Amino acid sequence: MKYFGFSDSTEFSCLYVGQGRIVGQKHITRTLDEYEFFLINSGDLFIEQGGEKFHLKKGDFFLSEKNVSYGGHEPSDVDFLWLHFVVKKGDEEFTETPKFKYTIPQKGEVGEGNALVIIFSLINQYYYLVNKGAVLSSLLKALLYDLSDIATKKPVKDSRFQQVVEYFHSNPNLNEINDLKSMARFFGYNEKYFIRLFKKYVGKSPMQYLINCKINRAQLMLVNTDMTVKAIALSLNYDSYYFLKLFKKHVGMTPNQYRKTAAFDFGVLVEADKNN
Repeated sequence: MKYFGFSDSTEFSCLYVGQGRIVGQKHITRTLDEYEFFLINSGDLFIEQGGEKFHLKKGDFFLSEKNVSYGGHEPSDVDFLWLHFVVKKGDEEFTETPKFKYTIPQKGEVGEGNALVIIFSLINQYYYLVNKGAVLSSLLKALLYDLSDIATKKPVKDSRFQQVVEYFHSNPNLNEINDLKSMARFFGYNEKYFIRLFKKYVGKSPMQYLINCKINRAQLMLVNTDMTVKAIALSLNYDSYYFLKLFKKHVGMTPNQYRKTAAFDFGVLVEADKNN
């Protein structure tokens, strides 16, 4: 399997985005001078590129290599999201082994409850607006960063640390851990060892991971509740002004902008033809 790599300076442009369905047919075979990203909602997609065959299931993603023919190798029954993009400038390459700071395997799994579907929906929303370029590029890069982040995480073999990771995702607001010292003490770890575990298994520092979890929690509250931004900030133990700055830094827009663009029926994603 190959890997798509890019750097901090790489700039992307979204060409098309939508939702596709194939019933009892093979995906069309074609060669494009652009990348296509698939995210499987349900069913099975059988696709082949460069002599390698892939079987994609719910929660899997696939990234096609540009200028290399790809298509179905047997009939599929599948619902999926798709996105075509190009690189405007900067480094990017498909390689046999990971070489870049940011690396995405050609096929991978995003898992349940991942934010990628929300990012996809935001991209789709902005795609049909005028003066959308900068925001659309930022959202696309956020999606690719997310994929790279998922791909670089290592399986957690330390059962005790696995409980720490699970706590981050199951605890409502994480207010009892606000800094590294209190976090390490709360979980019963030495600070330096705690940092090493996070770097090894998660690829981030404990505080970076905490902030990411809180921002993800805030995004869900903005979409699924009518709480004010101030109330959301307080529920996450943040000063509202600091929360606004933090949210915009990580998401690329203010909480209110995010709420307006994300709070719509996910079904408005454009239906592609059955062959995408």
